[in-house]
Amino acid sequence: MKLIFLLLLAVGLLHSEELGDLLGTYTHNSDLSNKTKLESGGAVTIFTRKDLDIMQAHSLKDILKSHPIVRYKESRGGIADMFYRGSSAFFSSSTIRLYIDNQELVSSTFGSGFTAANSIDLDFIDHVEIYTRSPSYEFSTEPTYILIKLYSKTAERDSGGKLNLNYGSRGFNQESAYYADELKDYSYVAYVSRSDDKRKKYFSHNIPIKRDSETYSLFSSIHSKNNKLQVMAGTSDLDTSIARSPLATYDISTGHYDYFNIGYETTYFKNLCISVNHQYTHISGKNKEAAGFESPYSPELDFDREEGVSTAEIKYTGESEYNRLIIGAKLRYKTFEMIEAKVDGVLSSKDDYNRQAVSTIFLEDRHSISNNNIISIAAQYALVNNNGGIENEDLFQFRINHTYIHDNFIFKSFAYRVESLVEPYIYVDFPFTKRPLDNQVLNAISEEIKYINGKNEIELVATYGVTKNLFVQPPFVVNPTGAFTNSKENVKNISAFLEYTYNFDIDNKLVSNVSYADIRNFNNKSIAAFVRSLNRVGKFDIFNEVIFNRNNIDDTNHYDYSAGIKYSYTNDLIISLKGENIFNKGYEDSYYRVDPNTFLQEEPINISPVEQRFFVSMEYMF
Repeated sequence: MKLIFLLLLAVGLLHSEELGDLLGTYTHNSDLSNKTKLESGGAVTIFTRKDLDIMQAHSLKDILKSHPIVRYKESRGGIADMFYRGSSAFFSSSTIRLYIDNQELVSSTFGSGFTAANSIDLDFIDHVEIYTRSPSYEFSTEPTYILIKLYSKTAERDSGGKLNLNYGSRGFNQESAYYADELKDYSYVAYVSRSDDKRKKYFSHNIPIKRDSETYSLFSSIHSKNNKLQVMAGTSDLDTSIARSPLATYDISTGHYDYFNIGYETTYFKNLCISVNHQYTHISGKNKEAAGFESPYSPELDFDREEGVSTAEIKYTGESEYNRLIIGAKLRYKTFEMIEAKVDGVLSSKDDYNRQAVSTIFLEDRHSISNNNIISIAAQYALVNNNGGIENEDLFQFRINHTYIHDNFIFKSFAYRVESLVEPYIYVDFPFTKRPLDNQVLNAISEEIKYINGKNEIELVATYGVTKNLFVQPPFVVNPTGAFTNSKENVKNISAFLEYTYNFDIDNKLVSNVSYADIRNFNNKSIAAFVRSLNRVGKFDIFNEVIFNRNNIDDTNHYDYSAGIKYSYTNDLIISLKGENIFNKGYEDSYYRVDPNTFLQEEPINISPVEQRFFVSMEYMF
């Protein structure tokens, strides 16, 4: 099996050199990413429809695992958590926001909707845009570091039906169905999927760490010329891995999630966009240590929580020959009610803190000084109202962006401030946290230089940031309750990446990237690199990717080689084969644990978020 994938690498690269020069048609008018890209959205990485198809990208994990900034990681609870830094929190990437079309998946306690959607299916997605460096306030109701926008397929381009079957190692199986159609005055899309994810088992003190999950999800939309109604829903049963066990020895560690998200958007009124959205989420879980590993630091937990988030917004856009102005206001109301919580079988008292309201106004002004000289200024102010005796917060963000184009060069300079609210989970899930915490504030500057010449694209990005009042959890040995606090020192972060893309022609390209990150106060340095080859050869799509990771924590070189091939047997039937982390040498997350006798820290557990796996899949169009 491994030999087959090695041959794919050679075939893909050799064929690209032999193909004719079709660069003149490299920019596709049919590529929706050209139309949806936010001009003032900050630095952006785009995975086009063709990229996703050739990569056989079935989930966000498939594209985030190589991203130089938003690299895929998992929390102790076993869910996607790209900002994981050793916290015992179930999720800590609150400032990474996830949108499907123009509707946000959101959590009232954790902020980001990743907790409900986890690694969402991409089989109904047309393209993906990842914005970094304080993205556009146009789509960020709450403070945002990273904005991930998924754009669904449309009936205009993808009418008809599709059935997708995907089977893999250890009994993994995923099935999905898609149907879209255009009627006289409107069109609609419907998508349903089921996945049963059987994951590799790890062991701590001879106790298995369970990480399996089963998920059902639905997406549907109906839209006319100026109106769109969108529904998303899902239910998931999962093993929550290590979770908050200091020994990593849970006998029972389970979670259940239900969410329902409905949103409506209208552009009926000239220059105005009005949108409303509501999401309901139900979360329940149970944690119990294995026999012989019980401790006062890890009681048996059994909880049931309901969340609700309602959002309304209005945006005005005015454009002239040299100027584009966006002004908007947003209101978000969040509730989080613990229906029942038991600690060692005893009912726990409910927290009075169960509501938060966020009112936001923003302004973005982009002005063309000349044909090749653009400046963008944006500001956002939010007032956060809490109940339960929690202090109210006011947040201020700003971003200044200057773009200069000269011949084949594009220079972009960013200066920005992101002030983050205290997400409710910090108080609700860790009640020993001293209230109130100070707001976390990031001040940063960034420079992006891009060179485009014929088939060649080179991009260099460097960022320097200072975070004040960083939300941190001191180590378990000195903080067994997991209480959060503010870092006493400012945290300095230096990062940079260099990316080179060679476009052989319209269907074949090679992308390479090397990145470096240094979080000074945490003595955390890492270097990463990847090479990705995407090739379309007749009826075959061939994908190869090698990812390298190294950090100063475990001083280990990690290599993740993945490859895939798709064969279009007919216009209606496609057969695919894919391998991930083929040599089982990929990146591993490190999770702390303590000795069961002394409760002193011992060797951590290392778990790879991207396992060695092989898949075979079939797509049938009708």
